[in-house]
Amino acid sequence: AATRCVPLVEPAEELCDGQDNDCDGKIDETFAFQDDPNNCGSCGVQCTEEQECLESECTVVKKINGCQELDVENALYVLENDIHMEDPIQSCFFFRRDNIILDCQGHSIIRDDHERYGASTLPDLNGVTVRGCHFSGFARAIKFSSVHGGSITDNVLENSLTGIFLVRSDGITLSRNTADNNIFTGIKIQNSENNVLIQNSAQGNLVNDGFSVSGGLSGHTFTGNTACGNARKDFFCAAGSSVSGEDNTFREGNIHQCDDNWPEEGVHYEECSVEIINTRPQ
Repeated sequence: AATRCVPLVEPAEELCDGQDNDCDGKIDETFAFQDDPNNCGSCGVQCTEEQECLESECTVVKKINGCQELDVENALYVLENDIHMEDPIQSCFFFRRDNIILDCQGHSIIRDDHERYGASTLPDLNGVTVRGCHFSGFARAIKFSSVHGGSITDNVLENSLTGIFLVRSDGITLSRNTADNNIFTGIKIQNSENNVLIQNSAQGNLVNDGFSVSGGLSGHTFTGNTACGNARKDFFCAAGSSVSGEDNTFREGNIHQCDDNWPEEGVHYEECSVEIINTRPQ
């Protein structure tokens, strides 16, 4: 075969073009696709003025300072201050559209009368997320109704009638929530299926259960959750419901097993090491 000469390519400044411009064996390595508003997710994807590049996606960011309806699809709502809710509205935060994230950044939302909801949804929404909120004094701190996909993460739910209530919902991940010291139940799952609970705490709830699963549906996974010192049961599973998972912590003798004998001590859960006393504010 004939020998062919080609031009020598010298290293150059790296561009966002899918090429190794500086000849270091890496492509577009100087660009932060996770948060670059001019190259969000990939080269040339530019976010608008009302959007930020979050986790490689252009996302509308709404900064809020009070209770309101959340009605912009694919938006991130960021709470910037604590709220003492006295308004007669049904829910401090009410989700009306798909794929909305509410991030309270650790701020507190408080009522004094154990009425209304902290955050709730219109039925049949997709991809709803509540994170970083501290709800206290509500009837139900967080209620998802017929929600498909999404998450409830890193929230504190106390001194309410019920901390988290999922009804007719599926594909929700509940992780690292603290639903302690409520009046009735910490986390209640009813007529729902295929939800995942990871490293949640439901302890010291005054009247009913830490975790309650009912409605005869299946597919829930419990991993690394803790429920100790609840008045009725640390874990209650009604007839017909099905749960799997391991590495949980409950009190022996303070559980109501599912039909398939889940959970079993030493297999799916370990015994609580200390007794929890309810410390609900009076």
